Amino acid sequence: EYEGYDDYEDEQLEEGEGYEEEEGEEEYVVEEPRKPTKEELEYLEL
Repeated sequence: EYEGYDDYEDEQLEEGEGYEEEEGEEEYVVEEPRKPTKEELEYLEL
């Protein structure tokens, strides 16, 4: 009866708590709110 439950739990972890394990993506999200530096703005305008 509960065979599908483990699969469901794994999916939830991927989207939620387990997300922290993916350092690269997490760091990117943390940096989002900060304003870009002049160097970054100049690079984007090229």
